[in-house]
Amino acid sequence: MKAKTSLATALLGLSVAGPAGAALILSDNFTDTTPGDTYQQVNENLSTRQAGSQATQIWSGAGNYQVGNNYPNFGQPTGDFLLIADQAGNARLDSLFLNSSLVPSNEMLVIRFDTDTHIEYGDPSNWLSFMISPSAGDGTWHPVVGSGDFGMLIRGNGQIQAFNNGAVVGGINNFSLASAGINTITLTFSGLDGTGSPFAGNGTRVNISDGTNSWNANLDTGLTTETISFGTFGNGTRGFVDNLSISTVPEPAVSLLGGLGLLALLRRRRP
Repeated sequence: MKAKTSLATALLGLSVAGPAGAALILSDNFTDTTPGDTYQQVNENLSTRQAGSQATQIWSGAGNYQVGNNYPNFGQPTGDFLLIADQAGNARLDSLFLNSSLVPSNEMLVIRFDTDTHIEYGDPSNWLSFMISPSAGDGTWHPVVGSGDFGMLIRGNGQIQAFNNGAVVGGINNFSLASAGINTITLTFSGLDGTGSPFAGNGTRVNISDGTNSWNANLDTGLTTETISFGTFGNGTRGFVDNLSISTVPEPAVSLLGGLGLLALLRRRRP
């Protein structure tokens, strides 16, 4: 009896842990085999640094975007990261189309990355931005004036703002992140009710987490076919991105139902 109860408890615990069922679309650790090579070698070593069902993907962009730059005044110890710098720098995965084919109706889209914005000189409130935007758009600018379905600014002073099609969303306006340095940002996109896929036609909610703080925002549109990009604002701004992952995760309710079904099966088999 105790053994069966323990097994049931373990199965239920696994069912609730949605990330265990995550499916990796793409990851990029930006590890450069020749650090110090500062000439925008953003697509060097792709076959060994990227993984997932949609690997490999090429980065494109505008302005100053690099991988492998270990210049010490950038505030980071190695060159193993994506660097976007100065006014209107931009890097985009413009051939990775996030849509309902990649994100099933009962799964959420999760985008995670390590990030920091270092101001070498200039206004400390200047920023690195993240944006998820329709693939038909240019995707090459920050979300304040861009057409992004969702965007966020990660400022050099450690604060964030969230935007939906150019307007501040969810009251997320200059909130402080957990760390003044590197933070791990997790963006979870779901339907408007917090379940299912943002591509299922049920609207979009996004949860922003830095591992300590969590904020929710409802967007004014469902996602269609989207690309992601990073950008910077202001000369002297150094935006860093590392350990990017894009995945789908089954909604908790679906996983929980699976666990409850297993529990019911165990109960029926008890003598």
